[in-house]
Amino acid sequence: MELLTQAQVTEEALEIYRDSMAGRGIEGFLDMFPFKRKTRRNGRREVALQCGVAALFLIRNNGEKVAISSLDGRKFGLFLSEIHYDRIVTDDLIKVYNQLSSEGRDFEIVFVSCDSCEETFNMYFSDMPWLAVPFADSDTRERLHDHFGSFTEYYPDLLVIYDAAIGMVVNEEGLELWQNMRYYELEAAAKKEQSLRSLLVSSSRDYLISNDGSKVAVSDLEGKIVAFYFWFNIPDKDGGPDKLTRVLAEIYRKLKEAGESFEVVLVPLDDNKSSYEQGLASMPWLAIPFEDEGCERLIRYFELWPFHLPTVLVIGADGKIMLKNYDSLIDDYGVLAWEAFPFSEEQLDLLPEKARAAQTLESLLVAGDLDYVIGKEGLKVPVKELVGKTILLFFAMNGSIWCQKFLPMLIEAYHKIKRMDSAFEVIYVPMGDMNTDPGAFEFFLRMPWLAVPVGDERIGSLENTLEVGYVNTMVVIGPTGQTITNNAATSLEVPVKELVGKTILLFFSARGSGTCRGFLPHLIEEYHKIKRMDSAFEVVNISMDSAFEVVNISMDKDQDSFEEFFSGMPWLALPFGDERKKSLERTFGGGRTSTRYATRSLATHGADAYPFSEERMKELDQKIDEMAKGWPEKRKHELHKHRKLELGDAVHL
Repeated sequence: MELLTQAQVTEEALEIYRDSMAGRGIEGFLDMFPFKRKTRRNGRREVALQCGVAALFLIRNNGEKVAISSLDGRKFGLFLSEIHYDRIVTDDLIKVYNQLSSEGRDFEIVFVSCDSCEETFNMYFSDMPWLAVPFADSDTRERLHDHFGSFTEYYPDLLVIYDAAIGMVVNEEGLELWQNMRYYELEAAAKKEQSLRSLLVSSSRDYLISNDGSKVAVSDLEGKIVAFYFWFNIPDKDGGPDKLTRVLAEIYRKLKEAGESFEVVLVPLDDNKSSYEQGLASMPWLAIPFEDEGCERLIRYFELWPFHLPTVLVIGADGKIMLKNYDSLIDDYGVLAWEAFPFSEEQLDLLPEKARAAQTLESLLVAGDLDYVIGKEGLKVPVKELVGKTILLFFAMNGSIWCQKFLPMLIEAYHKIKRMDSAFEVIYVPMGDMNTDPGAFEFFLRMPWLAVPVGDERIGSLENTLEVGYVNTMVVIGPTGQTITNNAATSLEVPVKELVGKTILLFFSARGSGTCRGFLPHLIEEYHKIKRMDSAFEVVNISMDSAFEVVNISMDKDQDSFEEFFSGMPWLALPFGDERKKSLERTFGGGRTSTRYATRSLATHGADAYPFSEERMKELDQKIDEMAKGWPEKRKHELHKHRKLELGDAVHL
């Protein structure tokens, strides 16, 4: 056969799943044998890779000639290399080749040299146990090099896997794959014997540096719990350290003051030395030197991808990983995350309970110099002036229809509560920034209360700490700083006796119903129209003279769906899972049903249907009948049809 017949070479190939090979070393590379790689069914081009006339044979380093026909039907690798390249690559590839041969696997390698001197070719080839294209066959060597793009400044070596049985190149990245496997092998071995020393010491360095430039031996840290802080220098808007750095510094200070055996090591990811030095100068802990090769090695070793960074992971006194993503705990609990030390399962389990017990208004709303909320015209109100009051945190977005519809009702309730109790305040927490919710500040101008500034870093902490998952959520914080309810809209309790004598519309709904979601905005609009007509309404635990109310009867299957859907409704609801729901479905309760299908009435007549009495329905029907006199006889109005009760029906009592 000819060394390479008409070979179909793929221009693009699907990625090898290297993740699955991580930590498997040489075994991982060997498991890739026979090095097949899935390719696209189209997009191929045929490339003629004919051997030169002189290449009737290959050679071994002892001078033995081997017929090219010995490769018929076999899979082999073309190792395109030259002497100046790192010998470690060749030595490791020899190990793979020998192991494959000892296991009887049918695989061969053919060395294709780019050396211009036969003496250097012979010197390099003398250590190789495989075959080679003779140095004299320069035509074949040059043609293969030109085709595969080898021996450029950036890609000096290649291992191309060719399958002679199908006449096809099946993998052009064999060497890259092996180099990755080599890294995995070394790191897998290191993980078995992992210690603080193996993580932080290199052949050229056994020390870390402090913010004054002095060197500290890695051995001084042995036996301590050490947090590795993988860090980018991303200053805050005022040019100071970012929030994670500030909070971690406070945690570090607390643990040091408590005499705990704890240290932080900065793993810098910046490629700007001045940025690195500026950041380190403000930090109280140690660091790996700038551009040290150990930084990249640690990122690969801990399998950290760009979307994982920056991050903090904790190494125990034994050198093993105790906790990944300590930064997530810092996001959730702020400085209180220091209470997780020494990061045992028991301490981590206790952290939520400790956080609840330690919660105060200041712990929620103060972060460094951010110790205020704002009023109108840029007025800054110190958080300490709000301590001891009942605070309702209103998480909202200008772009949310539910928030827009709910705001007028909340404003009226706010004024009524303030008249009864001056020790009450509402704070607007904008859930969008100026990019995602450009009208956030204008939305605030419509409110008579205070706000956290738009885009403030405290907003994310509030959402995490109070577990706020969606807009139009109201969290009530009591005078002691403890959470009374994390959703005032869904925890409302109104005695039924306060509804006696009123017109009640029961809205049977479910978040999963497209009909309900589609009808809800229309119902909200008509609800407010009727309220304005009726002159008074019910709002958040305040009883007022009102002749009309809506009560949501949830048909949802889970609490979360109920809460999310109900959070957008400006009326009352039966508690989720309440046993009265079944009775209501059958009989609609103790009131007299004046019309079961208020949905149809509202859709047809809007607020004009109120108060949904038989007299009002007859009056509206008469108007329609008058209008229908001119219609064709076979045409019927939708109100004359009958149907079963379905989700989305509003039942009037």
